Amino acid sequence: MIYRVRVGEKPLVLLVEDEPDVRRIIHLQLTELGYPVIEAANGTEATRMIENVPDIGVLVTDMVMPGGLGGWETGSPIRKARNSSRPFTVPAT
Repeated sequence: MIYRVRVGEKPLVLLVEDEPDVRRIIHLQLTELGYPVIEAANGTEATRMIENVPDIGVLVTDMVMPGGLGGWETGSPIRKARNSSRPFTVPAT
């Protein structure tokens, strides 16, 4: 399934955080700043979204999450798809 998200002037943020309360607070902060936000609860879910949502412009992620995929590993597919070696990940916690 391909997700299409309508994006305004600010880039679409993919927020990846395994703690629901932390994810909720960060989501509220980002939306109050005017950013459109989609969420993933872990690296595996985030990877699927990265593959299916071409409009993602910013990745905000927890660096250490259960399941083997942390923040750096989660951002790797985006860097490869964009042929970019520059960091794309903004640590959430």
